Amino acid sequence: MMTDANPETALAMGACLAYLALLLVTRWFMVAKPDRELLREHIQQLYAELSKPSGQSSAENGRAAAIKSLLQAADKLLDKRYRYFWCWTGAYEASGWYLVHEAKRRLVADWNWQEVEVRLHSAVYELREPTAKRVAEGVGLADDIVHFLESIKDTPSTEQQLHGKSLLNRALRIIYSREGEETQDIYYWHNRIMWLATCSLGFISILTLWFGQPGLFLLGGAGGFLSRLSRLRVGNAIPQGYETFWAVLFISPLIGALAGWLGVLVAHLLVEQDLLGSDFQNVTWGANVPPTHASLGVAFLCGLSEGFFQGLIARWRSATESSVTRTSSGGIKKEKE
Repeated sequence: MMTDANPETALAMGACLAYLALLLVTRWFMVAKPDRELLREHIQQLYAELSKPSGQSSAENGRAAAIKSLLQAADKLLDKRYRYFWCWTGAYEASGWYLVHEAKRRLVADWNWQEVEVRLHSAVYELREPTAKRVAEGVGLADDIVHFLESIKDTPSTEQQLHGKSLLNRALRIIYSREGEETQDIYYWHNRIMWLATCSLGFISILTLWFGQPGLFLLGGAGGFLSRLSRLRVGNAIPQGYETFWAVLFISPLIGALAGWLGVLVAHLLVEQDLLGSDFQNVTWGANVPPTHASLGVAFLCGLSEGFFQGLIARWRSATESSVTRTSSGGIKKEKE
């Protein structure tokens, strides 16, 4: 049933478009841009490390040229900016980090022994990190590095230095592979959240145009946003990392908006069946019926409390299942008669 156009519907549609624009802007400046700037800093740091005095061998010059080529390719990926603003997926950044990590591994061949030794010690702890992916893959290599460092005298031989660089190169391959997988997981998470947010805004727009009641979406969204803000008081409320935290903030008001609108509809159905207490008797729902204060309050509570919304759904499902069971039992009894 399509509702008549009114200022409230137009305002709700404008709010959906404004939220989509705010989501894109926030995601770019709070998530994408910091990651791109960090990648750019790594590239500049590697460029500075490549600028060494002349007198290098032909092999070293060839290696430096190859590393410079990798950095130039990574830097070129960062040139895509404004065209990438509207559909940022993290694909260019993921490719850039891969190139930077490859350049870092190749630079190990030009390090002096002190730099290699320090990095080997830190690599041992990174390989044994219990929260990292594929821990078993790095534990054996970490043990080999420890035994190697214990066997070295004050001045390692050329063969020992080459072996140490080989161990470090293997360790960095595992470490950077883990970092790349974690980065990919973050980008995939943001892409899924963006898809869900876009679909949610689409559902909100369609339901508003078809059934009306845009105020319920607004109160539910406010409840969902307040629910997320209240969890910031808890010290461990930010999950995994900074990027994931922003992704959760993006979707929380939309979940609350849909829960608020649907929660009032379910509560109204339960009131019609006398399955809710007297406190919910004033909850009304209709395409052209202005929402009562009770309806707005239920919408806010559904957006604020996931348990409250699930409780309404569970009661409605229980009542529906009981009705279906009685109907089926009556039909079976009639057939027997």
